[in-house]
Amino acid sequence: MFENDFKGWTSFPEGELVFEVQHRPNELAVWLAGHPDKAAVVPVQEPSDKLVVTPYLRSYVMPVEFIGNKAECSDTEFRCLDGDCIDSVRRCDGQKHCGDNSDEDVVLCDGAIVGCGRGGPGPATLVQNGNKTSIESVPWHAGIFVEANGRLQNVCGGSLVSPCIVVTAAHCLLQGKIFVALGKFLSGWHSESGEDVHKTEACTKLMGEKKFSSISLFWGTYPSWFSHIAVLELKNCSPISKKISPICIDKNVKPVLSADVKVAGWGNETTVLTDLASVTLTQLTFDDCLALMTKNGPHVAYVTLDKFCAQRKRGTPESGLLQGDSGGGAVVMQHGSWFLAGVVSARLKDGNDRDIYALTDVSQYVDWITSFVKP
Repeated sequence: MFENDFKGWTSFPEGELVFEVQHRPNELAVWLAGHPDKAAVVPVQEPSDKLVVTPYLRSYVMPVEFIGNKAECSDTEFRCLDGDCIDSVRRCDGQKHCGDNSDEDVVLCDGAIVGCGRGGPGPATLVQNGNKTSIESVPWHAGIFVEANGRLQNVCGGSLVSPCIVVTAAHCLLQGKIFVALGKFLSGWHSESGEDVHKTEACTKLMGEKKFSSISLFWGTYPSWFSHIAVLELKNCSPISKKISPICIDKNVKPVLSADVKVAGWGNETTVLTDLASVTLTQLTFDDCLALMTKNGPHVAYVTLDKFCAQRKRGTPESGLLQGDSGGGAVVMQHGSWFLAGVVSARLKDGNDRDIYALTDVSQYVDWITSFVKP
């Protein structure tokens, strides 16, 4: 087996050899210690917890002794292929942190945003009812402001995906000049300032399906809101700090039934909250959401093919999203980093008058979004 996989190696020296083994989804990788770049990968069925080694062109089985396992990585860490754990923010930052350099793998880092998705998990608090969350736990969260009657009003949320680009919902951008604030815990435009807060007008030369004022966006047939997603280019690109950093995006991060999804915002029924809050909801795939909404004809039209949904978690009857949370990012944790899975589009009602939240599936728009990210 190893003669073909380890190119240039026709044999191993005699004596005791130490190999490292990594159990991956549906496959097992084995390499001579110190040479993770020359791993032999074989398919395995789940669940499988045994390794049998047969010498090349021999019929007997070699004894194998497992001498230990690497510690599990935490939710904020990235597991290297050699089993070591590093801070997830160091993944794809242009420097070698894993001993095997797997944190800078060409395929892994293709199109990756450097240092993305590094926010801490934060408390699972509620947008509705105003329980607080820290901006450090959601440093990609942006406030979208519209100029009206001589003042700037906080109307929606958004997500920073690169220092110059914010993703939000299309309907947030259909009036007046648009401004964006990052690094803010308080909702008011003038309520915070300093080096960790960034405020700028949004301007763009991007081309979407349609163009409204200075905003480029995808915009479906109203009121179904198909392709209900927008991109804003910041007039002044944002610095990166502990309170401001981008969220990761990946076309392979797709909706998963019953998985958690987290949303932050200042939404309230009649006005915005003063303090930033967040809520953890339960995902529904497109098919499950459509089945749930079929008893409400007027609202089922909002569940277009590019949507998935979320609902309140069991045991949290008062949690949810309200007016002003539109455009906010619905984020999920994968491989030690936070990813933008959805954009809050609309609050719907199912046939039993329960709140269901329609989210635009970001995985379907990653190529379009990244086309605007400057290298």
